[in-house]
Amino acid sequence: MKIEVHCNDGSDPNCHQKVEIDFPFSGLSPSDVKSNWSLKNGREELRGIEISLPNPDWVKQNESLLKKLSVDVVHIKNDQLLEIEYRALELAGFFEHATCSSCGSSETYDGEGNNITAV
Repeated sequence: MKIEVHCNDGSDPNCHQKVEIDFPFSGLSPSDVKSNWSLKNGREELRGIEISLPNPDWVKQNESLLKKLSVDVVHIKNDQLLEIEYRALELAGFFEHATCSSCGSSETYDGEGNNITAV
């Protein structure tokens, strides 16, 4: 399953603002995942993800990923909901390359959007 996250760079004038990435947890449908966005310096940033557990075995299926996040499994099973901050996902290495193609390209642009790579 794929989700959208904010571009971690945003320095390019042609920045796409959002990046579609593979979400590492298995057994989820789009209706199980809610993205929480907020504005920061005029740009939308992903604050965190809420996962509604789709079935009782979901925690066991994703146990290794949950351990990387140091998640309290008992709490998840009781609430049937997992809330994860974006920063925790990033620190666990889930979104290492969350940079859009414009910001991550080898091209450099000036403030007016002119390509200045060869200058």
